[in-house]
Amino acid sequence: MEFAPETINIADLLDANLVRFDPVAQAKNISIETNSNIAAAVLADSRMIDTVLRNLISNSIKFTESGGQISLNVITYEGSVKVSITDSGVGMSPEKANNLFDLGVKTSTTGTDGESGTGLGL
Repeated sequence: MEFAPETINIADLLDANLVRFDPVAQAKNISIETNSNIAAAVLADSRMIDTVLRNLISNSIKFTESGGQISLNVITYEGSVKVSITDSGVGMSPEKANNLFDLGVKTSTTGTDGESGTGLGL
């Protein structure tokens, strides 16, 4: 994928992913809260950022029990933008966390509703 930075509103990408994942979250009775109404312009590759957000939100849904909660937040400060995605999910062991970005280690775990993964980590 070629890096193609442009000025984008990160909240727009969050909103698009909310639309994409709302049916999956509703099927698991998971509520998703967001403050994405904040206009947060960033210089980034929209396709790359969208891929990251999509993976993080998908994993949050996959590893959150039915009735759980996910929170998506955009915070602007001192010319920077911070996006946080938190959930009430099951978490992971320190050993798995240490291997998350190691391409040679499979870290696949079944989701809370039997969902499968690629084992490639984030």
